[in-house]
Amino acid sequence: MSDQMVLVTGASGYIACHVVKLLQETGYRVRGTVRSLKNSSRVDPLKMLVSNPKHPLELTEADLESDDGWDKAMEGVYAVMHTASPFPSLEESPSEQSLVIPAVEGTKRVLSAAAKAGVKKVVVTSSCSAVVDPASTDPSKKFDEEDWTDTSNPAITSYPKSKTLAERAAWDLLESLPEGQRFELSTVNPVLVMGPPLVESNKSATSVIILRDAIMAKVPGSPKLCFRICDVRDVALAHLKCLTNPEAVGKRHIISSGGIWMKDMNQILADEFKPQNYKVSTRELPNFVIWFASIFNERIRKQVYPRLGVMFDIDNSRMKNVLGIEPTPQKDSILDMAYAMIELGIVAKTSAYKGPKFSEWHSSGSTKSV
Repeated sequence: MSDQMVLVTGASGYIACHVVKLLQETGYRVRGTVRSLKNSSRVDPLKMLVSNPKHPLELTEADLESDDGWDKAMEGVYAVMHTASPFPSLEESPSEQSLVIPAVEGTKRVLSAAAKAGVKKVVVTSSCSAVVDPASTDPSKKFDEEDWTDTSNPAITSYPKSKTLAERAAWDLLESLPEGQRFELSTVNPVLVMGPPLVESNKSATSVIILRDAIMAKVPGSPKLCFRICDVRDVALAHLKCLTNPEAVGKRHIISSGGIWMKDMNQILADEFKPQNYKVSTRELPNFVIWFASIFNERIRKQVYPRLGVMFDIDNSRMKNVLGIEPTPQKDSILDMAYAMIELGIVAKTSAYKGPKFSEWHSSGSTKSV
């Protein structure tokens, strides 16, 4: 079974790299799509994710915004892991058009090509932002896989709107297919993904930027924000479980290890890295400071200030009981991520840097066993 071909879209992405690595380690034949095979800074590291794999990684060119290459990418494919999606970094202010249209149309393009090629299984990387409605004010509400973000709400920003509409497009497309072209569909809906990046090109991922700024003390303190986080290795394992577990078919799967306040995350970093001469701030900023900053910054006004002091309750029982995944401890996710970022050069090494506790962090900490 594991010798079958699995296509991973957007293979150089933060989550996708772990999916590729885990699939290769499990023995699958893996083909990944990239925008350009000429971009050696993204392509070459992918070929080194696994040393001596049973099947070498295949790479092919395909873009979410073009029909070119998708028929070729689907040749001989048993299953598709659709991880590719436009993703803004915290340093960008993308327009709705630049996120929503490519996400929705790209999902339709990939899944239509999969159906045409006779692909049997598809796992779509969605997001918990397609589940948790930030406009909810009910503190007793516990979100689960039956919930959907209301994209008609004007308070919804571009990213959750793009993920929600793209996931709905996937389910709708499946229902519209003739019986002979239908595939088994599952979605993985992670919260904020943390854990070790595997390649330097993942430096623009949102969680990487959050941790980078904390370790490098780019801000004087942290807002009173609670992050629901999960480990990228758990997310990759969830994709594999959705591929192999019949109970995952036709279902959504929230991946979460729980909530953590930003000041507590920074304290974990400070305890580990201050002795190594990293200036991590553990101060929590008063809300009025964030309010004042929001006057001059649209992203803070729309995405940060409304979330101050808010903690959503999210049900991750399906992750544990159906997929059989026990969440990685949050401290491990945070510290493994920080060390990986330093080792990859995303964060500079100080003269007092001692390196990870486990010298084999890249191989021992990159994926979880099945």
